[in-house]
Amino acid sequence: MSENESRRAVIYARCAASPAGRSPIDEQLVRCRAFAAMEGLKLVGTYRDINCSGRRMADRPTLSALLASAHMGAFEVLLTEDFSRLSRNAIDLANDLRDLSEDNVAVQVIDGPPQPFLQPQPTGRQFRPKAA
Repeated sequence: MSENESRRAVIYARCAASPAGRSPIDEQLVRCRAFAAMEGLKLVGTYRDINCSGRRMADRPTLSALLASAHMGAFEVLLTEDFSRLSRNAIDLANDLRDLSEDNVAVQVIDGPPQPFLQPQPTGRQFRPKAA
């Protein structure tokens, strides 16, 4: 069993609007599930905020539930397509990343532009919490 196989992961996907055809949420989920399978992570949940703006935390009830689950220790890894899925507000994003780090949750972003405060990884970029 690899180190990752024992790590519980959840996916967070968000879109502001769903155009006709395949949903951007569905595309995010497919990509995150493929990444989890490739990394040997155990998926234990999926969180979706549909037709929700990324600008205000109050507009995303599912993200609030995810953060509460993280605080309770329900998972160790959060997968998301891009940091903009978590928030388009830099202060909210920083607060969410801090809270997740304090809850010992690693945030794995599978796509998007390089982030200056993250170290590149062979299979993506990770925000890793401090060692306990």
